[in-house]
Amino acid sequence: MRVLLVTKDMHPREGGPPRIVVGHALGLKQRGHAPEVLAVMLPGDEEAVRSDSPTFLKHTETFAKAWADNVRAARRFGKADPERYLEVRYEDLHDSTEAAIGGLLEFLGVSATPDMIRRCRDAAEFSGWSGGRDKGEEEKSSFFRKGVVGDWENYFNDASFDVFRKQTGDLLHELGYV
Repeated sequence: MRVLLVTKDMHPREGGPPRIVVGHALGLKQRGHAPEVLAVMLPGDEEAVRSDSPTFLKHTETFAKAWADNVRAARRFGKADPERYLEVRYEDLHDSTEAAIGGLLEFLGVSATPDMIRRCRDAAEFSGWSGGRDKGEEEKSSFFRKGVVGDWENYFNDASFDVFRKQTGDLLHELGYV
């Protein structure tokens, strides 16, 4: 699971639409959701992707700390300037695509017509960004690895989740994932 953190740019171009800054972060839901993007960040060797290996656990620790730091910084910005901050969950983009896109467009001050929502949805299709692959068709070396929610379960075990939880602390509770 990822959490998309979207904010209107602090200084839009004169006369132009506001630019947006989009970052992604990982969320965890219930017992141990792990980063779907983690496998992309790991070296290609088999030892690195075994969830009980020291290499995997070290990457998990590093990623979790960076994720938590970035999410906390974005949320602090959102509290200080809520008019320029919107949190959109990756799961919502999958499960309620049109509603999530509509909310994002409204936040940006763009008319959320059915045609505009459809155009945004079509432009963001996984197959278009992944070189034609369907969701679920994995390419480990690609940033657009698999296009599914919850694939973390294939990589994390209790030890790796504990490492992730230790680095993220109360943030998982704040986001409602544990």
